Amino acid sequence: MNVTPQYAADNGLFSLNQILAMIMARKTLVLRTIAAVMLVTLAIVMLLPRTWVAVSDLYIDSRDNDPLASRGFSPGLDESYMQTQIEMIRSQAVAERVIEALGLRQQEQYQKNLRSMGEVRAREKLLETLSRNTQVTSGRGNRVLAVSFSAPSPTQARDITNAIVRAYLEMSQAISSSAARSRTEQYNAQLEQLRTEADQLQDKLTQYQREHGIFNDKESDDLEVKRLEQMTATLLTLQNAIQEAEARNAATQRLLAAGVRADELPSVAQLAAIAALKSSLVDTDRVMGDVRGSLGANHPRIRGLQQERNDLVGRINRAAKGALESQQAEVERLKAQQEALQGALETQRNRVLEQKLHYDRIAVYQRQLASVEQIYHAALQKYDGLLMASNINLGNVTVLRAAEAPSTHASPRTISSVVASVPVGAILALCLALLLELRQRRVRCTDDLVRGIGMPLLGRIGAPSFRPKAAKA
Repeated sequence: MNVTPQYAADNGLFSLNQILAMIMARKTLVLRTIAAVMLVTLAIVMLLPRTWVAVSDLYIDSRDNDPLASRGFSPGLDESYMQTQIEMIRSQAVAERVIEALGLRQQEQYQKNLRSMGEVRAREKLLETLSRNTQVTSGRGNRVLAVSFSAPSPTQARDITNAIVRAYLEMSQAISSSAARSRTEQYNAQLEQLRTEADQLQDKLTQYQREHGIFNDKESDDLEVKRLEQMTATLLTLQNAIQEAEARNAATQRLLAAGVRADELPSVAQLAAIAALKSSLVDTDRVMGDVRGSLGANHPRIRGLQQERNDLVGRINRAAKGALESQQAEVERLKAQQEALQGALETQRNRVLEQKLHYDRIAVYQRQLASVEQIYHAALQKYDGLLMASNINLGNVTVLRAAEAPSTHASPRTISSVVASVPVGAILALCLALLLELRQRRVRCTDDLVRGIGMPLLGRIGAPSFRPKAAKA
């Protein structure tokens, strides 16, 4: 018989051999407890109501569904856009559409809640139920959303899931149409404002032309300018003529001062009337010279010729004097014409300047009108494009798979629940076995004798139910 080696002093804790000995001693209790937990779990699972889950897959295109926009999305914005779509699917607006589409307010449960809670609380509870049972998941890095709904029957799960998808599609389309409609209204207001502004400018332009008698006749404007140029040229000619006349008068006065007779002045002598009178005077003098030698001074013919000569000299003097007076009056006449022409020229210049001011003012109105019309036509073209784009349905959501009635319930899961109950039952059984052993301590192995005593074990009688590795007979 071998002597068991001495054990270390007891430190107040059970050794592994002691724990195993306790469990082996209570193995029947452990197995029965595990079996009982499994049976209870199975019973609970069988009593729990069945929950069915229907799933529909959606493909979300993250481009902007505004037909007039062409903005791109960065990866960060794309993820944010997907999260926004998830929140939209689970939103109260979608739930309200589902309630109206399926008539959920007519269900017995809602009517019961309506009688017991009131309309507001019953409505909130229905919305809360829809939101709680709706799940939306998305795979990382893709644009596919899985929309699921949990319901007590497969048909109800399918119908509500499809109703959620339809409500989401309708709301997305409504948002897109609302954006296009809002922009259409803005363009309508802008076009109306531009039309009003163009009409006002056109009225101002027409009224201004009517008030000043301007019909935008370019030929009339050119005639007025030509008339001004002609009057300016005529004035210049008059000024030159005045200078020449004054120069002639000055030369005539110098000749008269030098003793030159008026009829001998070059400007007077070349006159046809004076030249004819002088020619007659020469003829008369010649005749008198011819008859003076044969006739006496008092002869009637001599007297007649002398009288004729005196008349011719008087006529020459009067004609010369008239010519001098006419020459001297020419300067005054030309100056009077110059003064009158200067007045007319100033009037014509003012008319041309005033007309130019009117045309400048009209040009301002025309430029403003052209600018407004250009803006109006550009806005009108954009508006036509908006109307065409708003009538095009560019949906950014595609239903990849519509929800179908599930063939198996999603919860409770019988096998998973029973399998999960095994470790729970095992833990409960071990705890129960250890508690019973601690309540009534028994010697199960050699460690129960030698731990804490410090003395060797001399021997063992009988076959132990559990033989620790450390003890050998």
